[in-house]
Amino acid sequence: MESVWWHLSRLFEQGLLYEDVKVVPYCPRCGTALSSHELGQPGVYYDETDESAYVLLPLVDADPAALSGATSLVVWTTTPWTLLSNTGAAVNPELTYAVVDGMVVAEALVEDVFGEGAVISGRVDGSALVGLHYERPIDDLTPAPGTGEAWRVVGADFVTTDEGTGIVHLAPAFGEIDRQVGRENGLATLNPVVPTAPSPTLSPGSRGAPCARPTTTSTTGWKRLVGCSAGCPTPTRTRTAGDATPRSSTGASRAGTSPPPPRRRSWSPPTTTSAGTRPTSATAGSGVAREQRRLGALP
Repeated sequence: MESVWWHLSRLFEQGLLYEDVKVVPYCPRCGTALSSHELGQPGVYYDETDESAYVLLPLVDADPAALSGATSLVVWTTTPWTLLSNTGAAVNPELTYAVVDGMVVAEALVEDVFGEGAVISGRVDGSALVGLHYERPIDDLTPAPGTGEAWRVVGADFVTTDEGTGIVHLAPAFGEIDRQVGRENGLATLNPVVPTAPSPTLSPGSRGAPCARPTTTSTTGWKRLVGCSAGCPTPTRTRTAGDATPRSSTGASRAGTSPPPPRRRSWSPPTTTSAGTRPTSATAGSGVAREQRRLGALP
């Protein structure tokens, strides 16, 4: 262990270690990331039907005349609960997008999104959408100064017309691909989740709000939601003042103090005879002998 720490110190001294954000599987109960070994255990993965939503995002700096009358984007997401942390929307620059009543979707998906009989009023290349800005879906979080730009359309070749709308919502804090695309395009990262619960600074309207067309024009909470392709996400239980507070991943107590270090046992190597027999009764009471007896190595 000392050798490993020595090597790490040398890497640090040479500027090869740095602190950054990476999206990994996480256990809120334990307060730790899950290793690849843990994710390889039997029963970890199972079939599940993901919920998805179509969200209408108005464009704020686009010239409708230059974009065949486009005024908003129809963004698709399979993780509606991450819309709070949205900072970008991805399109494929190689695709052709259609405009229906001012709303933009991939031309190949018009019927899937709007149904039969939808009238296409214009078409626009995906490359023409890159760089445009839109109004964010939920405005409860504010990016820290200097962390990057937000709410901008970026180009990404992983966007296809296999499903959705051809425009993908990006939340760099909750998807490794989102993080990579966001980093390449200078998008900010918004993460309201702390190791044990959602951030207490969020407004009540953003916690477990229904996934349905809103009846209010308030700018807080879910808004401009076109509809869901499945049921609503289950609200996450938040802790109240009467709940027991779990220990953090560092072992800190509720008062914020660290528990005392474990007591070390002093021991000395057991003596053996010239024939190399097991420890004699003189050393049978040592810590090593007790542990060996517990494991069955001694009678």
